[in-house]
Amino acid sequence: MKYIVFLTIFLLIGCNSCSINKNQKQKVQKPEDVSGLTIKPLHGFENDTIKYLFTNVIQQKKYFADKKLSFLIDNLEISVENYLIGSNFNQPDSIPSITLLFTNMNSFFVNKKEKKYILLNIEWVKPVDKKSSVDLISKTKGRWTDEAYNFYKDRLVKDITTVEQKP
Repeated sequence: MKYIVFLTIFLLIGCNSCSINKNQKQKVQKPEDVSGLTIKPLHGFENDTIKYLFTNVIQQKKYFADKKLSFLIDNLEISVENYLIGSNFNQPDSIPSITLLFTNMNSFFVNKKEKKYILLNIEWVKPVDKKSSVDLISKTKGRWTDEAYNFYKDRLVKDITTVEQKP
């Protein structure tokens, strides 16, 4: 009988702590308040990534300003494949921006010859340490890996511009 009482109490406490952890996890994952932001699905653009990114990011960039980079990336249906780091001659020890590519480098150069591509340039609110950025991009060879995502995800976006070329 003592065993059943002990087991019942143990299960009740265990279930209660699971529900607390579940609620805490939901608070962490609560989306940021961005009323007015409308991300249209990729299929609505007939899988044209240039139109998709231009409409959902560039035309609505005010919703991504002062938000973490993860908010932008996690709201997109397409994946970042590669990235480049920016430089500023006035601040040689920091990186003011990164450029995101949504295709691999080989496809980028093929599409560049066809004059069809889009790059998103992400300017930071606070520049990033150059040494850390250079070490990371050297390690990843410019591929957007989990390590690159984790390094940049909490950085605040100041502005988003684009380099775009259409035929």
